[in-house]
This record gives sequence, C-alpha cells and structure tokens, in this order.
Amino acid sequence: GARKTNPLEAGVTVTTNGKITGSAISAVDRKFSDRQLYYSESRKEGEPTWIKFTLPATTTISPTSYTFSHRYGDIDYYPRAWRIEASADGGRTWDLLRTHTDDMTINKERKTGHWDIDLPLPRQYGQFRLTLDPNGNTRKTNSFVVSCFEVYGHLIDKRKPEPEKKKKGN
Repeated sequence: GARKTNPLEAGVTVTTNGKITGSAISAVDRKFSDRQLYYSESRKEGEPTWIKFTLPATTTISPTSYTFSHRYGDIDYYPRAWRIEASADGGRTWDLLRTHTDDMTINKERKTGHWDIDLPLPRQYGQFRLTLDPNGNTRKTNSFVVSCFEVYGHLIDKRKPEPEKKKKGN
C-alpha cells in the first residue's frame, strides 16, 4: 500500500502566537495518542490563541470541510469557541470560513470533530488558521489543544505536470 506521510514531510508548516507544548508534527500527524500533543496558549491575557497551517507554495485547497482532534486521554481543555479562517495572499488578509460558539462536538467520549465549510464561491487557499476565542475551552483558559488537523476539498498541486495537449496535424 501507499505510505502515509506526515504533512510536515510534504512541506506544511505550523506556527502559533502562543507558548507551545509538544511538537508541530503532532498538530497534523495522523497518529492519535495521549503522547501526541500540540498545544498553544496565548502569551497575553485576553488575546486569542491561534495556530496557523501553511501549505507548500505550490499547493492550494478549496476547502469543503475540516477536522481536528483533541488528545487521547481525559485532559479536558476541550475547545468550545473558535473559528477557522483561510488566506489566499500569504496571510495579509483572512477569510472567515466558519465560527464555532458553544460547540460541544469534541468531548470526553468523542475526541475528534468534523465540520463542513460552505463557501459562497470556490476559492483556493494556501494558509489556514484556527483561532480559539479568549477563555474558549471547557476550563475557560486560552489553551488550544489540536492534533490530527486536516482540510478536505479540491487540491491543486502546481508541481504535477498538466496533461499534454495534442498538437493539431500530428
């Protein structure tokens, strides 16, 4: 079978505005365990915590849905209020894709959530940002625990050659 690779190996980068516990690889890795953890907490009181995922320069996605997991185990910093945004211009401007308020999807019994993204018009994005509202988890802190983040939709990889057009007369 085909070998599954971690998106970081394919050039995805993960950054945050907060203090980090764990490694960036666990934010996007498909492995799910109590040891796989990426958690960020805003450095300033009252400031939202964000985690940004940047695709390789040759890759964009027109998103239709996304998913992420908390962590395996009973540490209950479950997200309740956050948003997902995307940028098509290297992070200069951000489009709001979806807002979550009092979202109970991720909890003790269900560690992974999946949400649809309804865009009025398809648009290709190279960056995605999850932003936890201040005190937006079950413990009313700024700690944002994210693992196994994935975006689904129409992928364009500019490294793949376009099919050759047949020349007339040949």
